Amino acid sequence: MRSPTRDPGATALSQINVTPLVDVMLVLLIIFMISAPALTSRLPLDLPQVNPPEFHKKRPEPPMLLKLDADGALFLDGHRISEAVLAAELAFQSARDAERVLAIEVERDARYDRLIDTLASARDNGIKHIAMPSLTP
Repeated sequence: MRSPTRDPGATALSQINVTPLVDVMLVLLIIFMISAPALTSRLPLDLPQVNPPEFHKKRPEPPMLLKLDADGALFLDGHRISEAVLAAELAFQSARDAERVLAIEVERDARYDRLIDTLASARDNGIKHIAMPSLTP
């Protein structure tokens, strides 16, 4: 008797199963439909503008150098200066050039409260940019 599951005259069919392919394509279509509006919308960005070099541009002045030594004495650009004169000089320099830098060098044994008072005086007199290179031995 013949087996019902096996037909000797039947040929094997070799066809691609397209159902998984259609499923993948539909998922990709949905993903692209969702992400397409996000790709075409614009975000407002403030990018830096490139300016042509200006040869007549004013060079920045070198920083003012203020030294604070261990006994609390102040030296501005190598000259000993009192606190009142320092305040007047800083106010004058900041009025003349708002971007002027004040570099402060502090000796290792200097008092911390004296440094804080000097920094507060610089801020109160309009100095916006303060650099502290390092401690001097």
